Amino acid sequence: MKHFILPMLFVILSLGCNNSNSDRTRYFRESADKTIDIRDQVVSVKTDILFRFGDFLIVDTLLVYTDFASVNPEVIHIFNKRSFEYITSTGISGRGPGEITGVGCGYLDLDGKVLWVDDHGNQVKWKFPIDSILSNSNFLPSTKIEMNNEFFMTDGGFISDSVVLGVAVVPLSNSSMEMTMAKENLYSGEIEKFGYVYPGAKDRYDTYFNFCLSLRDSLYVHCYKYVDLMTICDLNGNLIVNVEGSSFNKRDKTVNYFIGVDIYKNYIIASYIGDRYVILDGGNEPQIISPSKFLVFDMDGNYLKTLKVGSQFSSFCVDEDNDRIVLFFEEKEDSFGYFSLKDIDFS
Repeated sequence: MKHFILPMLFVILSLGCNNSNSDRTRYFRESADKTIDIRDQVVSVKTDILFRFGDFLIVDTLLVYTDFASVNPEVIHIFNKRSFEYITSTGISGRGPGEITGVGCGYLDLDGKVLWVDDHGNQVKWKFPIDSILSNSNFLPSTKIEMNNEFFMTDGGFISDSVVLGVAVVPLSNSSMEMTMAKENLYSGEIEKFGYVYPGAKDRYDTYFNFCLSLRDSLYVHCYKYVDLMTICDLNGNLIVNVEGSSFNKRDKTVNYFIGVDIYKNYIIASYIGDRYVILDGGNEPQIISPSKFLVFDMDGNYLKTLKVGSQFSSFCVDEDNDRIVLFFEEKEDSFGYFSLKDIDFS
């Protein structure tokens, strides 16, 4: 009987483990019948400011664009998020007191009244009170916090009055790095790795991901650049579900998958390439490919739709109050654009 019972116990335990794993894994493959072509719905936004590659942030009624490679004297530009009317610019580029040498991402505090902006050139975070920016066109920040020298945050959001949760870069050498989730106490400077780690990473490239945080839904989302994978975790860092694409088991460093991610109501919306991101054209300069579509998932990680934008975009944000997505197009004459989410059927 021993020889019979032990194998049976092994089978039962194996089935239990497999069921447990399957509960925490979703699989997706894009399909034509779930694809919506929205290229005719994209509305161009005209501005008088020349922009380069950067990132968006919604601050109450404001749309904030941080220009990482600015050709303007300022690197942060503020608009009315509903009308796109230009309001002001701030964050003077330079090496003087209160000026920014190498701008990075911004973090909005829980009250929505203070924007903390990374300055990688000076290795500090600058404090930009929103009221001060709006009332003083010549505002220069005087309050700053030193960055951690061992590894540092590159994107994130506040989960308390002092703690930021987000993406951190860990330098491996002068020319290489890996990425990790981390928590940082902005005022003490303490930073630590945090939460679930995708266990299948084979090298540092497999750790590269984008991130969004939702305090409302008590979760955060990882979208991996070189792995066809999205991971949803709770705010304690516990895995909720892994979402594996059809190319999950492939590894090709010339292929990009997820590029950015945000949340709209009960949906996760991620920009996606799923193909080679560099094209070599007969001896000309390599052409870098950006996303031209979004994948939409429910909060349980089930794939719902593909939205084809048509044109390549570098960054985007969800404006939930106005039911739309705002995009930055590097190759268009009008850099900003948007499309409405209100009438799209995600079911």
